[in-house]
Amino acid sequence: MDRNAKVNDLVICRCEEVTEADLKKVIRQGAVRMNEVKRLTRAGMGLCQGKTCGRLVTGILANPGDAAMLSAIQPTETEMKHQHPLAKLQLTRMLCGLALVVLASGAQAAVQGEEVTYSDGSTTLKGYLAYDDATEAKRPGVLVVHEWWGHNEYARQRARMLAERGYLALAVDMYGDGRTADHPKDAGAFAKGVGQDARPRFEAAMHVLENHPLYEPGQMAALGYCFGGSQVLNMARGGLPLKGVVSYHGSLSTQQPAEAGRVAARVAVFTGAADPMIPAEQVEAFKQEMEQAGVDYFVVSYPDVKHSFTNPEADEFARKFDMPLAYDADADQDAWAKTEVFLQEIFQ
Repeated sequence: MDRNAKVNDLVICRCEEVTEADLKKVIRQGAVRMNEVKRLTRAGMGLCQGKTCGRLVTGILANPGDAAMLSAIQPTETEMKHQHPLAKLQLTRMLCGLALVVLASGAQAAVQGEEVTYSDGSTTLKGYLAYDDATEAKRPGVLVVHEWWGHNEYARQRARMLAERGYLALAVDMYGDGRTADHPKDAGAFAKGVGQDARPRFEAAMHVLENHPLYEPGQMAALGYCFGGSQVLNMARGGLPLKGVVSYHGSLSTQQPAEAGRVAARVAVFTGAADPMIPAEQVEAFKQEMEQAGVDYFVVSYPDVKHSFTNPEADEFARKFDMPLAYDADADQDAWAKTEVFLQEIFQ
């Protein structure tokens, strides 16, 4: 496939014929997802970098599920303001020729999700595996460790989001038997009860990915939310062979600080500056810990953002249980965008 064209989020902008094989290849790279082309009626903007074009274009779906047409049109003021950042270049004339991309129904890719049962000794663990079936090529694996509420739909949704980006993702079960909590007291009890079982249960999840035919050996990372965030940091501190770990509003304190030369993973932390559960003193202590151990890390602290800022259900939990939680869409989206870049970098 000729590399003279930039691909936007949904459709291909090219100055030449696009074959079905080209489309499949781009899908495998995660630049476009056919299930989204099927579902949506309008694409965002991108910049065509064809040798004879180089102009801003907007993709319009002519027939969702069947074809995507690239049309030279004038962007609206709303599009210029809210669509792809390249729109801010204020290129108002879009003179790219029409290109018709036929999407054969049999070629449509979709994220597959499946229940998986594995174990740590006598403890049964129930996870959720997600992957895109557009290709049988091997790919990096990413573990998703749930919040203290347990292995719920939120963790599974994050796994599907990773699968859409081309990863083999496993939403793990740290509590056993897929248990979830409906009340903070139960959640706290479940989290506290993990104790010394945390590492072997995490390693059992690693083995699920390692034994999967789509997994690319040696290419594994872990993301964790709240309780899960502290868990992935502890796994990195413990020297597990991970390329990277990402903690979202997870506790940063530990009884076993990182040791120089032991942490193999790169570390990313996203936290809220207004999170009373993770005060500024804890953040600073974590930074010192990472510096002293020589860990490759970064911390992003969002001003005025509270605990559980990535979970859209946080506001309801806050109201129901009088907890200092709040969803923040801007912080959530920024953290996810930075995570996507982080994963690309560690898996290079």
